[in-house]
Parts: sequence; structure tokens; C-alpha cells
Amino acid sequence: MVAPAGEIFDYYGGEAYVIHQCSTCPANIPPAQKVEISVAAGCFGLASFPANNELVFHLAFEKEIDRCNLRKKYHQLFTVTKPASYGLWIPVKEGAPLTTAQASLLLQLLSSVLADFPFEELVRFEWHRLLRGLEYASQGGQISLSFYPAGRISGREWFLEDYCKRCKAPWPPQGSRCPACEIQGFRVQKRKRLARGDRPFVPIGSLLEKNVADHLRNKIDLQIKRDHEQAQ
Repeated sequence: MVAPAGEIFDYYGGEAYVIHQCSTCPANIPPAQKVEISVAAGCFGLASFPANNELVFHLAFEKEIDRCNLRKKYHQLFTVTKPASYGLWIPVKEGAPLTTAQASLLLQLLSSVLADFPFEELVRFEWHRLLRGLEYASQGGQISLSFYPAGRISGREWFLEDYCKRCKAPWPPQGSRCPACEIQGFRVQKRKRLARGDRPFVPIGSLLEKNVADHLRNKIDLQIKRDHEQAQ
């Protein structure tokens, strides 16, 4: 169960205010063209690979680079890795957005790859939102990409296998060098988390006495009001 949207929006000035702020922001990417829907925080999204299809994507990306004869240009703009798609996740410096040239090239390559890739409908929707973000970035906006290695679930436990901190490629069981970006010693070791189970939303009023909860809400509301005034 998740928190009611109304209570979440209240802490940011109310749903109408949040939607208005996001709808006028050039970085807010709507779900799709010709869809009339109000979207908050369209500047952020997650695009996932279909189960067991990550390798297929890497191969398709390689083929598209060669088909378009863009290998040299790609290596000029992105770090050289094997496969090449891991170079997408190595920024010039930590947290740096894509350059306009990088976004334009990536938009060209991904548009062709995604047209023929066997995505499920929901996953395809996510990737098309990424394409729209790349369109924005290719016109001078900013977009940053991060890659989250796939984990696996066993019972109520979640496991993340060893991977390269630099390019996020899987790290081999034996070896001190990443096979994708050939960097040495940037290994992130296997993690295990108890990340499964119910997390019901609990209203703050049920955890604190009413006068304390009201006092806390008033302090938050006052801070939000001050932030709004400073932003205007």
C-alpha cells in the first residue's frame, strides 16, 4: 500500500500547485504525445529491461552502431566499452548530464533499436519517455543517465551480484579487471537485503499525539510557504 496522493501533495503546496509547477517546466516530459494527462515529476523516470533480454539489447545496440556507420563517432562521444552500451553509464564526471551531441546520437541509435525490440507494452512506454527526454536534451536541455544492475529475488531476500562501479557491467567471479570497461579494482561486491514484504502507509496522526502532529504539519507548511515565496 502506498501513501494517499493527497497527503503527499499537501506537503508541497497541494496537488493543484504541484501540477501547475510541473506542467510549466520545460524538463517535465509527458507520458506520450496526444495524451491529455497531468503529470508531476515527469523530469524523472525509470526504463527497465524485459526479463532476460538485457543481452539482446546490448547486441541490438552494437548492430545499430555498425549499421549506421557510427562506431567512430560513438567512441568520440562515449567511453569505449565492450559491449558499447555500457559506455552510456560513464559520465565525464560524476552526475554530469549528457552533452547535446551525446543526446542527439543516443536518440538516433535508441529510436531505431526500440522500434524493433521485443518490449512489453509497459516497458516500451518507459523507454519512449526516455526518448522524449533525449529529444529535450538534444535541443539544449539536460538529462543524466544512471544504470542500476539487475538483482534477483529469493524468498523475501533480494540479491545484487558483483558489478563494476564505473560502467555497472557484471563482474566476473574470478578476476581483478572489469571485462567491459577494462578498469581495475572498481568492484562493488555482492549485496543482500531483506527487501520483500508489506509496507503499509501509516498516517502521521496515528503515530503522534494530535497536538504534536498538528505542530509538525504547521512547521512543514510554513517552510513550504517560505520556499514558494523565495522561488517567486
